[in-house]
Amino acid sequence: MYSVVMTMSVIALLCGNILATRRVLLIISMCCAFIIICMSFWALPLITAKVNVYSFFSQVVYLQFSVGGYFFLADEACVPGGPHFTYAFYNTIATVIGNIASLIGVVLFTYLFSKKTFQFASITTNVIRVIAGVFDIIIIKR
Repeated sequence: MYSVVMTMSVIALLCGNILATRRVLLIISMCCAFIIICMSFWALPLITAKVNVYSFFSQVVYLQFSVGGYFFLADEACVPGGPHFTYAFYNTIATVIGNIASLIGVVLFTYLFSKKTFQFASITTNVIRVIAGVFDIIIIKR
């Protein structure tokens, strides 16, 4: 039943993205989120549901501004003294760095996080996200 609700939510969001206005899409998203959270507590063990909901809200409240791409790709008129990377170079390097970070994450999970508590893993990943966000600000504000 839970997977059916998840699938229906995806279909509703897909239709909303294609057909609806922003306000209607927001309402659809909030309704889907509410239903999925409720179904999570119904269908999953309590501790798993709590972790699931925590992870969901953690992603919802994490504000990510993707201005880094514009900063790195903008021309001289827009960002004087900026790096002015080409799209191909930027996407290639970003993908390589993302894959390396994913491998580091897998290794850290295998050897460190799997032996610790969920709280430790959660706090550590949140601290890493904050540090990464600070570096974004430092790069832009240079």
